[in-house]
Amino acid sequence: MRQTWLRRGQDRSLILVYSGWAVGVTPFLHLIGDSDVLVLDDYRDEILPHALLAPYARVRVLAYSLGVTVAARQLAAVTPDRAVAVCGSPYIAHERYGIAPEIYARTMAEVTPAALDRFARRAGVALPAAPDVAALHEELALIARRPAASPATGDVGFDWVFAGRRDRIFTAQSMRSVWAGRQVSWLETGHNPFPIWQDWEEIFA
Repeated sequence: MRQTWLRRGQDRSLILVYSGWAVGVTPFLHLIGDSDVLVLDDYRDEILPHALLAPYARVRVLAYSLGVTVAARQLAAVTPDRAVAVCGSPYIAHERYGIAPEIYARTMAEVTPAALDRFARRAGVALPAAPDVAALHEELALIARRPAASPATGDVGFDWVFAGRRDRIFTAQSMRSVWAGRQVSWLETGHNPFPIWQDWEEIFA
Protein backbone atom coordinates (compact mmCIF):
# COMPACT_ATOMS: atom_id res chain seq x y z
CA MET A 1 0.00 0.00 0.00
CA ARG A 2 1.16 3.51 -0.73
CA GLN A 3 1.59 5.69 2.38
CA THR A 4 1.22 9.47 2.27
CA TRP A 5 1.50 11.69 5.32
CA LEU A 6 -0.75 14.74 5.40
CA ARG A 7 0.47 15.64 8.88
CA ARG A 8 3.23 13.98 10.91
CA GLY A 9 5.11 14.42 14.14
CA GLN A 10 2.74 16.83 15.85
CA ASP A 11 0.62 14.59 18.03
CA ARG A 12 0.36 11.21 19.76
CA SER A 13 -2.94 10.63 17.99
CA LEU A 14 -3.12 9.24 14.44
CA ILE A 15 -5.92 9.25 11.91
CA LEU A 16 -5.32 6.34 9.53
CA VAL A 17 -7.18 6.90 6.26
CA TYR A 18 -7.96 4.12 3.81
CA SER A 19 -8.63 6.12 0.68
CA GLY A 20 -10.70 5.12 -2.32
CA TRP A 21 -9.65 3.84 -5.71
CA ALA A 22 -7.85 6.36 -7.96
CA VAL A 23 -8.53 9.40 -5.76
CA GLY A 24 -5.38 9.41 -3.61
CA VAL A 25 -5.29 12.15 -0.99
CA THR A 26 -7.34 14.71 -2.91
CA PRO A 27 -10.65 14.35 -0.98
CA PHE A 28 -8.92 15.09 2.34
CA LEU A 29 -6.52 17.95 1.64
CA HIS A 30 -8.79 20.66 3.02
CA LEU A 31 -9.46 18.98 6.37
CA ILE A 32 -7.78 20.47 9.42
CA GLY A 33 -7.03 19.13 12.89
CA ASP A 34 -4.34 18.40 15.46
CA SER A 35 -3.89 14.66 14.88
CA ASP A 36 -1.28 13.22 12.56
CA VAL A 37 -2.85 11.91 9.36
CA LEU A 38 -1.57 8.97 7.27
CA VAL A 39 -3.38 8.12 4.03
CA LEU A 40 -3.19 4.63 2.53
CA ASP A 41 -4.12 3.75 -1.04
CA ASP A 42 -2.96 1.59 -3.99
CA TYR A 43 -4.18 -1.74 -2.67
CA ARG A 44 -2.26 -3.99 -5.03
CA ASP A 45 -0.87 -5.27 -1.77
CA GLU A 46 -2.46 -5.01 1.66
CA ILE A 47 0.66 -4.92 3.82
CA LEU A 48 -0.20 -2.93 6.91
CA PRO A 49 2.56 -0.46 7.98
CA HIS A 50 2.69 -1.60 11.62
CA ALA A 51 5.93 0.28 12.35
CA LEU A 52 4.32 3.60 11.42
CA LEU A 53 1.38 2.96 13.73
CA ALA A 54 3.37 1.74 16.75
CA PRO A 55 4.34 5.15 18.24
CA TYR A 56 0.76 6.34 18.59
CA ALA A 57 -1.24 6.19 21.80
CA ARG A 58 -4.49 6.51 19.85
CA VAL A 59 -5.33 5.40 16.30
CA ARG A 60 -8.59 6.21 14.58
CA VAL A 61 -9.56 4.83 11.19
CA LEU A 62 -11.46 6.57 8.43
CA ALA A 63 -12.19 4.29 5.48
CA TYR A 64 -13.61 5.70 2.25
CA SER A 65 -15.20 3.96 -0.72
CA LEU A 66 -13.08 0.99 -1.84
CA GLY A 67 -10.93 1.63 1.23
CA VAL A 68 -13.79 0.32 3.36
CA THR A 69 -13.34 -3.08 1.69
CA VAL A 70 -9.64 -3.12 2.59
CA ALA A 71 -10.00 -1.66 6.08
CA ALA A 72 -12.63 -4.25 6.95
CA ARG A 73 -9.96 -6.92 6.51
CA GLN A 74 -7.47 -5.06 8.72
CA LEU A 75 -9.40 -3.54 11.63
CA ALA A 76 -8.66 -6.50 13.87
CA ALA A 77 -4.93 -5.93 13.34
CA VAL A 78 -5.13 -2.15 13.74
CA THR A 79 -7.40 -2.26 16.84
CA PRO A 80 -8.45 1.38 16.41
CA ASP A 81 -10.04 3.46 19.14
CA ARG A 82 -12.73 4.39 16.62
CA ALA A 83 -13.44 3.35 13.03
CA VAL A 84 -15.71 5.15 10.58
CA ALA A 85 -16.77 3.92 7.13
CA VAL A 86 -17.71 6.51 4.50
CA CYS A 87 -19.61 5.62 1.31
CA GLY A 88 -18.29 2.08 1.06
CA SER A 89 -18.90 -1.56 1.89
CA PRO A 90 -16.88 -4.60 2.98
CA TYR A 91 -18.03 -6.07 -0.36
CA ILE A 92 -16.62 -4.59 -3.53
CA ALA A 93 -18.29 -6.37 -6.48
CA HIS A 94 -21.57 -7.74 -5.17
CA GLU A 95 -25.07 -7.57 -6.60
CA ARG A 96 -26.68 -6.67 -3.30
CA TYR A 97 -23.99 -5.43 -0.94
CA GLY A 98 -21.53 -3.55 -3.12
CA ILE A 99 -20.98 -2.31 -6.66
CA ALA A 100 -22.95 -4.27 -9.25
CA PRO A 101 -20.55 -6.89 -10.65
CA GLU A 102 -21.21 -5.89 -14.26
CA ILE A 103 -20.37 -2.25 -13.47
CA TYR A 104 -17.21 -3.28 -11.63
CA ALA A 105 -16.18 -5.52 -14.55
CA ARG A 106 -16.84 -2.72 -17.05
CA THR A 107 -14.77 -0.29 -14.99
CA MET A 108 -11.93 -2.78 -14.75
CA ALA A 109 -12.04 -3.50 -18.49
CA GLU A 110 -11.70 0.16 -19.44
CA VAL A 111 -9.20 1.98 -17.25
CA THR A 112 -8.24 4.82 -19.57
CA PRO A 113 -7.83 8.58 -19.05
CA ALA A 114 -11.27 9.16 -20.57
CA ALA A 115 -12.87 6.47 -18.39
CA LEU A 116 -11.20 7.93 -15.30
CA ASP A 117 -12.63 11.34 -16.15
CA ARG A 118 -16.11 9.79 -16.30
CA PHE A 119 -15.49 8.05 -12.97
CA ALA A 120 -14.38 11.34 -11.41
CA ARG A 121 -17.61 13.03 -12.50
CA ARG A 122 -19.72 10.17 -11.13
CA ALA A 123 -17.80 10.18 -7.86
CA GLY A 124 -17.74 13.97 -7.58
CA VAL A 125 -14.04 14.11 -6.78
CA ALA A 126 -10.94 15.40 -8.53
CA LEU A 127 -8.34 12.79 -9.42
CA PRO A 128 -4.55 13.18 -9.07
CA ALA A 129 -2.70 14.30 -12.17
CA ALA A 130 -1.10 11.71 -14.47
CA PRO A 131 -2.68 8.56 -13.01
CA ASP A 132 -0.93 5.23 -13.56
CA VAL A 133 -3.70 3.50 -15.52
CA ALA A 134 -1.93 0.12 -15.58
CA ALA A 135 -1.56 0.14 -11.80
CA LEU A 136 -5.19 1.17 -11.33
CA HIS A 137 -6.36 -1.69 -13.55
CA GLU A 138 -4.19 -4.18 -11.67
CA GLU A 139 -5.50 -2.89 -8.35
CA LEU A 140 -9.14 -3.53 -9.34
CA ALA A 141 -8.29 -7.00 -10.61
CA LEU A 142 -6.42 -8.01 -7.45
CA ILE A 143 -9.04 -6.66 -5.05
CA ALA A 144 -11.80 -8.51 -6.89
CA ARG A 145 -10.05 -11.81 -6.11
CA ARG A 146 -9.82 -11.24 -2.37
CA PRO A 147 -12.62 -12.43 -0.07
CA ALA A 148 -14.84 -9.98 1.74
CA ALA A 149 -14.13 -9.61 5.44
CA SER A 150 -17.61 -10.12 6.80
CA PRO A 151 -20.98 -11.79 6.52
CA ALA A 152 -23.91 -9.91 5.04
CA THR A 153 -24.53 -8.10 8.31
CA GLY A 154 -21.51 -5.89 7.68
CA ASP A 155 -20.41 -6.55 11.27
CA VAL A 156 -16.71 -5.87 10.81
CA GLY A 157 -15.87 -3.46 13.62
CA PHE A 158 -16.86 -0.05 12.24
CA ASP A 159 -18.38 2.17 14.92
CA TRP A 160 -20.22 4.42 12.49
CA VAL A 161 -21.15 4.56 8.82
CA PHE A 162 -21.82 7.54 6.57
CA ALA A 163 -23.71 7.03 3.32
CA GLY A 164 -24.73 9.42 0.54
CA ARG A 165 -28.32 9.38 -0.64
CA ARG A 166 -27.18 10.39 -4.15
CA ASP A 167 -24.14 8.12 -4.30
CA ARG A 168 -23.69 6.69 -7.81
CA ILE A 169 -20.82 4.34 -6.85
CA PHE A 170 -22.02 2.61 -3.68
CA THR A 171 -25.72 3.24 -4.10
CA ALA A 172 -28.12 3.99 -1.28
CA GLN A 173 -29.81 0.66 -1.91
CA SER A 174 -26.60 -1.34 -1.53
CA MET A 175 -25.64 0.63 1.57
CA ARG A 176 -29.01 -0.01 3.21
CA SER A 177 -28.60 -3.72 2.53
CA VAL A 178 -25.03 -4.23 3.73
CA TRP A 179 -25.30 -1.99 6.80
CA ALA A 180 -28.76 -3.13 7.88
CA GLY A 181 -29.05 -2.89 11.66
CA ARG A 182 -26.02 -0.61 12.01
CA GLN A 183 -25.73 3.07 12.88
CA VAL A 184 -25.79 4.92 9.54
CA SER A 185 -25.81 8.69 9.06
CA TRP A 186 -27.46 9.51 5.73
CA LEU A 187 -25.98 12.54 3.98
CA GLU A 188 -27.58 14.58 1.21
CA THR A 189 -24.50 14.08 -0.97
CA GLY A 190 -23.10 11.92 -3.71
CA HIS A 191 -20.09 9.62 -3.38
CA ASN A 192 -17.79 12.36 -2.08
CA PRO A 193 -19.21 13.90 1.10
CA PHE A 194 -15.95 15.41 2.36
CA PRO A 195 -16.68 18.99 1.20
CA ILE A 196 -19.36 19.21 3.92
CA TRP A 197 -16.69 18.81 6.61
CA GLN A 198 -13.86 21.19 7.47
CA ASP A 199 -12.28 19.43 10.47
CA TRP A 200 -11.42 15.77 11.00
CA GLU A 201 -13.17 15.90 14.36
CA GLU A 202 -16.51 16.55 12.64
CA ILE A 203 -16.26 13.09 11.11
CA PHE A 204 -15.35 11.33 14.34
CA ALA A 205 -17.74 13.28 16.59
